[in-house]
Parts: sequence; C-alpha cells; structure tokens
Amino acid sequence: MKTSSSRINDMLIPARFLATMGHLIAVIMANLTINDNIDIALSSTSSDDDYNAAKSVALSAIVISYVCFTFDFVGLFGGFIFFERVNCLLTALHCTGSLLVSWFIVHTWQYRILWTTVGLFNVTAALVNVCVFVSVFMFKTVTY
Repeated sequence: MKTSSSRINDMLIPARFLATMGHLIAVIMANLTINDNIDIALSSTSSDDDYNAAKSVALSAIVISYVCFTFDFVGLFGGFIFFERVNCLLTALHCTGSLLVSWFIVHTWQYRILWTTVGLFNVTAALVNVCVFVSVFMFKTVTY
C-alpha cells in the first residue's frame, strides 16, 4: 500500500513536467513573436540602433530563461528533487510563468516585461533547483 506522500508525488511529478513543458513552449513562442513586442514598445521614429538594442535585451531574457530551464530539466529527469513542497513550488512557478508569458504574447506587452517574468519565475525556479542540488549532494541532507 502506498503512503500518502508517495501518492502525492505520483501526481506532482507529472504535473511539474507538464507545467515546465508548458512554460518552455510559451517561452519558445515568445521568442518567435518578440518582434511584435519590440514594435509596440518603440515609437515609429526609433532608429535601427534602438530596435537592435531592444532586440538584444529581449533575447538576453529568453537566453537566461533557456539556461534556467536546463536546471529545471536536470532536476526533473535526474530525480534529485523529491520533496513535496519543492515540487509544489516549482509547479506553481511554472504554471504562473507559462500563463504570464502566454499573456505577454497574446496581448503584445512591451518586451521589458519579459525580464520580470524571467526573473520571478525562471530564475527563482533555477535557484530552488540549485539549492536542492547543493543540499542533497554537498550537505547530504537526504541520501540520493
């Protein structure tokens, strides 16, 4: 008979995978539509240098997001993160992040808002993953 903790993890791991994949797909879509978001933010009299600088800023946020997803998928597929509260937090972060990035695309928000979503949801999730890696492998809080 499974314990309640085991049953919760049986639901949380697939939910976390789906939330992370949904967030990743939303960021990929944001990458494909970033030009519209830049056009909204810049005036019609903006120069090519302004456009290129804005595109560089937006693409930097997307690249940081991809790096953070690397930590998420290493933790997910490596099986290092088996704490219920951590999985709940990461699932909530990625669900919220995917919703906000989707609204960013649909409502063509200014490209600067992308940094806020990356900072709040991707970087936070990556930091949580790194903290769990450190606690499991360096401090041996839980035997892997």
